[in-house]
Amino acid sequence: MIRVLVAAVCLVFLAAPLQAGSLDDLKAANAAAEQGKADDAIVAFDKCIAADPTKAEAYYQKGVNLLGKATLQGDKMVAVPGTAEAFQKYLELVPTGGHSEEAKAMLTSIGASVETSYGTKKKTPPKKN
Repeated sequence: MIRVLVAAVCLVFLAAPLQAGSLDDLKAANAAAEQGKADDAIVAFDKCIAADPTKAEAYYQKGVNLLGKATLQGDKMVAVPGTAEAFQKYLELVPTGGHSEEAKAMLTSIGASVETSYGTKKKTPPKKN
């Protein structure tokens, strides 16, 4: 019983710095983005995602910064690799989140499909006779 208690206490103490680190990474990423340092921001958002893969905001902001690196070919926007995936992951984590409409619009603007399963019902297989 004591071993279980000690293990639980250790997990609590170990988890706190990880969460704080994730928050610090997000703050650093946002600061880099605000300074117009897209490459630094993308690296920092990746670090934040590595620390907490469920941090939806990091995926969205990474996508925004990647979108800033897009180029135009004629009248078509060509996004850098990973842009659509970042917005898709954001929508997967929070389909109705605060940036969901923007994420969908950005996906549409780069010609990517909007994939979300929120609110859709699974199709029932046909009955066998």
